Amino acid sequence: MHELLLRSQYEVEVHPELSPTQPRRPDLRARDADGNRLYLEAAVVTDESTAEKAQNRMVAELYDQINQLSIPDYFLHIIDIRNPKRRQPPGKRFKEFVRQCLQSLNYDEVLKLSELGTFHDLPAWTFKEGDMEIEFGVILVSSENRGKLNRRPIGIYPGQFRWRRTDDALGGTIAEKSTWYGSLDAPYLIAINCTLETDRIDEVQALFGTEEFVLTDLNRQPDFRRKPDGIWFGPKGPHNTRVSGVLILKVVPWNLPKAAVCLYHNPWAAHPYKGPLANLPRVVSVEGQLKTLPGSSLGSVLCLPEQWPGELFDS
Repeated sequence: MHELLLRSQYEVEVHPELSPTQPRRPDLRARDADGNRLYLEAAVVTDESTAEKAQNRMVAELYDQINQLSIPDYFLHIIDIRNPKRRQPPGKRFKEFVRQCLQSLNYDEVLKLSELGTFHDLPAWTFKEGDMEIEFGVILVSSENRGKLNRRPIGIYPGQFRWRRTDDALGGTIAEKSTWYGSLDAPYLIAINCTLETDRIDEVQALFGTEEFVLTDLNRQPDFRRKPDGIWFGPKGPHNTRVSGVLILKVVPWNLPKAAVCLYHNPWAAHPYKGPLANLPRVVSVEGQLKTLPGSSLGSVLCLPEQWPGELFDS
């Protein structure tokens, strides 16, 4: 977001103080060449619970420990991590256990099993400590790449499945950020990097209300309307008018030029946004109807090549 504002010809201030009595500071405050100001708050939305986030942080620390290993002939296949009490996995002890297990392997024997297709016979082990278990196996490094150490040792991570909670996760984050800084004196945008599998319908419903069809006459087509349950429109009409718009992105380092991005303008905003970020793809209200308008890609604004990241990730 900082770079996007710079590329849009803004001067950017990080974590500006709003007033001596306001302890919270927005992520960014920007000013264009004409002196028009903009506040921007950035957030990431996932469908993980607080407990799941804590568990994933612990597992990430374990992976960091494993990635310090030098394993020239194999990739590790992390089959499963069972951690019912959500304890911090013992990275150093697990690393030593992996070393001892791999010392007993014979590359040529494992190669024969792979060539026969008997993958269920490939070596696998289970590290146990208390009620925690880490099950893992190995995958052969190709013969031409044996001995090369400039790579990470984990080849396959365990699969995960989770029911989606799209509207709650997205809408909850926006609603929370809407009131953090009180009444501001300039447009306020909330930028969301959304890791959920949302589409435009999910996003519009979170902001403007859930779609519904109402049948009042059997001889007529049902009427389309939105329930008053959106972030911007509730049972008493427009609310959260301090937010000028929500910029929803789906960004990871390797998809920047073509990442999905859309700026949703709040038609009831106290300070409507009309700056250069409105050149991105956007959804606006025109005579009471929502219109989707095309715009510049992130790649063009950030001046990134189409083949990004190219060789940057090859090494």
